Amino acid sequence: MFCRGLILANVTCQIQPSCRIQPMSDPTLLLNPDLPSDSALPTDPVLLSDPALPTDPVLLSDPALLTDPALLTDPTPLSASANLLDFIGCLNFKMTTSSYLKLGYYNNLLVLGYVFIQYFTGNDISQDSFRGSVGWRSITLSLWSAIFIGSILGISSPSKWANLLLIQIIYKVIWLSSYVIPLAWDGRWDLIPPGIAISFTYISLWYPYLLLKSGVELI
Repeated sequence: MFCRGLILANVTCQIQPSCRIQPMSDPTLLLNPDLPSDSALPTDPVLLSDPALPTDPVLLSDPALLTDPALLTDPTPLSASANLLDFIGCLNFKMTTSSYLKLGYYNNLLVLGYVFIQYFTGNDISQDSFRGSVGWRSITLSLWSAIFIGSILGISSPSKWANLLLIQIIYKVIWLSSYVIPLAWDGRWDLIPPGIAISFTYISLWYPYLLLKSGVELI
């Protein structure tokens, strides 16, 4: 039988002697006559006896939330005062095979996009370190265009185009070892295009890591 009125600690219901109400420490629950029924209130003795536990109506209305020990001992993460850093800290970022490969494809688009802008605006991408014939420049541009298009396709099908990253590693390492390193060893730095040399170096070091972490099968 439902007992209405003010609920006092350890008071026996006069309507039904066997109905004994457990004491509650939340004054909002003790003094609110509009509560629908006893069944709507928390019945866990631990919750009723510990005033340090959450009093959020959302938490109290959902028994599933109250079973999490982390929530019972620390209600702060669910409070309205939680800041942005707390929220970001709760996120779980998980890198997948596609995530690692896409980093390489996006990097290709950024680097080659800058190269194409420099090329079509009349700037020398070799930074006056070397100048080849129009034919050789067109071959280089064709290769980089193929890599650019392949990177766009790789974003939609990362694993299928993973060999593109491997090809880049191979030809860049060959160029660095056969051209840049010998010139640098002889001290002829003026013949080394710094922008291209730096980009080739970090790609040759970074892309093997991406392929290794992705776990993708090559060739």
